[in-house]
Amino acid sequence: MNKPGVPAAAALLILAVLAAGCTEFSTSSDDAGTCLGDTDTQTIDEMYRQVDYLWHRELGGDMLTNPIASGGQLYVATSGIDILGNGHVFALDAATGEELWRYQTLNDYGFAEDAAAAVLIEGDLYVVPQSDGYLYRLDSTTGELLWRTPHVGRGSQPAMSGGFVYTKPSSGGPVHALHTDTGEVAWTYSQTNFFGYQRLAVSEDAVYGTTWLDIRALDKDSGQLRWVFDGNARERGLRVADGIVIASGTLYELDENPGGSLYAIDAATGDLMWRRGLSAQSIVLRNDTVYAGTGESPLLANDHPGPVRALDIATGEDRWRSETCGRPFAGPDGVLYVVNGWRFSALNEHTGERLWSYDLSPAPTPMQPGDEAQATPSEWELLVAGSHSSAWLTAPVWKSDEVHLGSADGRVFALDALTGELRWQSDVQTPIATEYFRMMLAAYIHPAPAVGDEVVYVTNGGLVAFSAHSR
Repeated sequence: MNKPGVPAAAALLILAVLAAGCTEFSTSSDDAGTCLGDTDTQTIDEMYRQVDYLWHRELGGDMLTNPIASGGQLYVATSGIDILGNGHVFALDAATGEELWRYQTLNDYGFAEDAAAAVLIEGDLYVVPQSDGYLYRLDSTTGELLWRTPHVGRGSQPAMSGGFVYTKPSSGGPVHALHTDTGEVAWTYSQTNFFGYQRLAVSEDAVYGTTWLDIRALDKDSGQLRWVFDGNARERGLRVADGIVIASGTLYELDENPGGSLYAIDAATGDLMWRRGLSAQSIVLRNDTVYAGTGESPLLANDHPGPVRALDIATGEDRWRSETCGRPFAGPDGVLYVVNGWRFSALNEHTGERLWSYDLSPAPTPMQPGDEAQATPSEWELLVAGSHSSAWLTAPVWKSDEVHLGSADGRVFALDALTGELRWQSDVQTPIATEYFRMMLAAYIHPAPAVGDEVVYVTNGGLVAFSAHSR
């Protein structure tokens, strides 16, 4: 079988730092700990197993959003290759890669805009361009424009609940609640500027967001201010569950730790419930538990890996602290996935015990023919490959009994979701879009494969599709 190739896009020069490795660190007494080394860690160095490669398609630009798989279709938005932007929103047949429709967003001056956020909500596609301040609602089956509203700002993902779509600009601005059916503004909160690329957090009766200086709760139906909390959540966003708002950021009067705190706010009153002096780069809420951790990353602010922690959501007390460091991601019930640099692990979510772990570092290759010296791709080569700087592995995505992820050097993996047994792997011979930092937007995201009923999709200037049932 021929391996599919995706020509790399032009390199984007960025400033980035790679942490030296998983070693002991201390930013506060709460954070202090050590990472488990190579104990019980496996490597994947066997021959590539038989993989059902389905299709490859270039879309004429880089992906600014994760691909979305639903109902046999694949949705993706691309950036353009010129300074004015000429990206499109595409719908493709998931099984063949055939284009079903495309839509190009145009600003008030008639110029095309790149999409900075796209989400599928209740069967329709909501698209936020990078800079024109509009929100588009498209029929996901036909690509027909249902409505377009200018009251949004730019760049931030919309959230939806109870017949309203809630938006804010990523770079700072008011919160708008729009009627889902028409796109008309129901209310606006403009007393201060909200910011961030993460969507607003929404509960049954309130909307929560972070401003430059504080966290605020707004009534979901009227937009009236409910409370103000003296702290922020940076770019990591807010989580809300069980009447509790979880944030990772700075508490101005309490924090001595430069990395900030992980803390909980009563969603009804805005009162601080608990705080822990640890910085959480990634947060998972599940089964009344907060799972938090940090991983090795090229981002300047996140270069110290920390142990994965499980905290009681109501009290903040430790349920367990793992010796495995990294960013946690939700897996099947009972399993938590952790990514740290090139290392991919699975933990028992009830005990923190490491179930299995892989070192997915690139295999050494000769520097020159006949030269006995061995080398792997340099950190710099991986950072500037394509238009994405890399945190080595994509966010893992599981469906049914498999977990899928890709790597910065172009490999894709499918593992048994519970046991970690390798089902298949392949090599697309070009870097896959992993975590990246875009200097012009000062934004970072965690791309992941889009897993549908039949195929797995991986992006880097184009799409590559495999059968999810390859063996």
